[in-house]
Amino acid sequence: MDSRIQSYLRLAAIQQRETEQIGSFLATFNRWNVNPFLNYAIPDNNATPTPNEVNALIHAYQRRGRKPRLEYVTKLAPAVEEILISAGFVVEGRLIEAVIYGRFNRLWAPNRNNFYQSSVFLFRI
Repeated sequence: MDSRIQSYLRLAAIQQRETEQIGSFLATFNRWNVNPFLNYAIPDNNATPTPNEVNALIHAYQRRGRKPRLEYVTKLAPAVEEILISAGFVVEGRLIEAVIYGRFNRLWAPNRNNFYQSSVFLFRI
């Protein structure tokens, strides 16, 4: 399920924004809007970015007048957080994806044991 969520993030970004592959990151840019939720990067699955890749990513956003930012499913790229933090990024939020459970497609409620949870981290400098 995590892979499907991250694949959707990539597909939606490619269809709606300019993109650039920078090392192990898919960087997305909205040409007309500086809203950070429309301008972010997604690491490749199992990415192990180098400091040079992270620097190139930062500069790509700065050249466009955008804040360097990432949205991704962390367990698909667990090595990314450490390198980003060492480059000056901070955790903006840790989210739980929308959850559907049971045959009646009810939204997830706390204390249910049959739910799907996927954490997504958001970073920014």
